Amino acid sequence: MTSAEREALHRRMDAEICKLIAGASKIASETRWYPFVVGSGVTLVIVAAVKLFLKRRNWRRASHGRDA
Repeated sequence: MTSAEREALHRRMDAEICKLIAGASKIASETRWYPFVVGSGVTLVIVAAVKLFLKRRNWRRASHGRDA
C-alpha cells in the first residue's frame, strides 16, 4: 500500500467517524427531548378528555333543566 493510498484510506475513515459522531449526537439530542414531547401529548389527551366530559355533563344538565 502506497502512502497516497494510506492517506486516502485515513481520510475515508475520518469521514465515516465524523458521520457516526454526528448521528450519535442527533440521537442524543432527540433522546433528551423525547420525555417532554410524550408528556405534552399525554397532557393534551387528558385536557381533551376532561373538556369532552365537562361539555357532555353540561349538555345533560341543560337538557334535564328544560324537561323539568
